[in-house]
Amino acid sequence: MIKYFIYKITANKTSQEYLLRLIKVLLKLTGIGKGSDVNLSGEKYIIDLMKNIIKPPYVILDVGSNIGQFIEIILDHIKLPDTDFIIHSFEPSKKAFSILESKFTNHKNIILNRMGLSDKITEQPLFYDIECSGIASLFTRKLEHFRIHFDKEEIIELTTIDHYCIHNNIKKISLLKIDAEGNEFNILIGVKEMLEKKRIDIISFVFGGCNIDSKIFFQDLFYLLNTHKMAIFRLTPTGYLHPILDYSEINEIFLTTNYIALKNELLFHNEKLI
Repeated sequence: MIKYFIYKITANKTSQEYLLRLIKVLLKLTGIGKGSDVNLSGEKYIIDLMKNIIKPPYVILDVGSNIGQFIEIILDHIKLPDTDFIIHSFEPSKKAFSILESKFTNHKNIILNRMGLSDKITEQPLFYDIECSGIASLFTRKLEHFRIHFDKEEIIELTTIDHYCIHNNIKKISLLKIDAEGNEFNILIGVKEMLEKKRIDIISFVFGGCNIDSKIFFQDLFYLLNTHKMAIFRLTPTGYLHPILDYSEINEIFLTTNYIALKNELLFHNEKLI
């Protein structure tokens, strides 16, 4: 009876618009839709998490560096000697990479790679709207509703993380950060060997509107990581990790959101995380 009454009084334009505004506020508080805002995405807490549960030295892969926003977060928060961490940066865009070089070439512990990552070694077009675009993608995104047009492209090189690790003698990855505008699933396919050998401690990845264009669902990411015994959490604005213990269709919210996947052993053997 009460439910019917609530349905009845909200069956009008004013109530529906209010409820939609409320939903948007509540989603923001959970971190859903705030993944593109560095100050509210919770990204700055990822480095603190790594330092709290893993001992140095650290090997960090920054996949989709753009012009170095996440590298700057690392340098601001890690507060360790250069000998205690190394960053492998991947950015395929020619213009964005030139900015990375101007910023970080003199950092001996930052290795800059002008290439993208995927599930195979190949060449492919990178589509974008403007130079150094933060939403450049391997997929031609339909963003006319935002008055954004992907009418530019350049051919880029792609490799896999497994291949890169073999050729660079990387035995373990402390943090794998992936922001690849819809290509996250393919990148994780390309790191199968490292995942199977449990050589990745933390994975940070993004899920959102770009997955509409890549046709990859949260379900795909959840089951892939679950198969490799990785525990998945939604990253909230304050850095709190909300556990996603089981898959649900409610996770299919196509608003840019950051997630963390942790090797199960870190959950069971680290009191700081609990």
